[in-house]
Amino acid sequence: MLSHRILLSLCALLATGCSTTSAGFTGQQWERSQRATAGPRVAGIIGVTEVTAMGLGLSNSIGSTTEDADATMPLIGAQLQVPLRLGRLEFGYEGGFSLGWDSEHEAYVIDTGVVLVKTDNKVRLFDISGGLYLATRLGQRFRLYGAAGPVFQYGSVDLDFDQTIGSRNSLSGSGVGLGYYARTGLDLQVSPGTSVGIAVRWVDSSVDLGGSLGDLDIEALQVGLAVTTGF
Repeated sequence: MLSHRILLSLCALLATGCSTTSAGFTGQQWERSQRATAGPRVAGIIGVTEVTAMGLGLSNSIGSTTEDADATMPLIGAQLQVPLRLGRLEFGYEGGFSLGWDSEHEAYVIDTGVVLVKTDNKVRLFDISGGLYLATRLGQRFRLYGAAGPVFQYGSVDLDFDQTIGSRNSLSGSGVGLGYYARTGLDLQVSPGTSVGIAVRWVDSSVDLGGSLGDLDIEALQVGLAVTTGF
């Protein structure tokens, strides 16, 4: 999958950064870097969202979804971590957002009771999340962390389908819902106060679209490149 290829590329980037920065820091620089960890860390993230399961509830007048397909979306996000305890083992709280959108493609097969029809859809997702994190340092330059918490999810769907032969229909809906997330990441310090790394996040949520579209149930894996200040 595309997310796997990106993950391999990010691993290669970390390995390259480790080899090129191993001799690039003086003692004074490391001291300044350690002082920078006293404040919040802000990370910008770009990557992909791999939707592993996407269920769409439909009214009985339209039919029932018999098959859904995976979708890959661009990912833009940001995350703020505020430490409550510093040291080799660090913990605190975090908050952030992610945005993803999917261009039109065939995504569902709908059983209308007479014929199976394929659909074209556009999906847009936005979420705000917050939770607790735990982190530890691996040597001087690496930092490993994990976090989990609730998600406030917004979703929007535009659905085009043939309900009867020769008749093209369109439905759209948007709404909000709740879910949870779990994420982990590995950062590599490239200069005092700055790091790059891999961020991986799992999201499971359900959005009430209302009307004929019902609920949009989403399970997604997000993989991205994170650039963090305050490492």
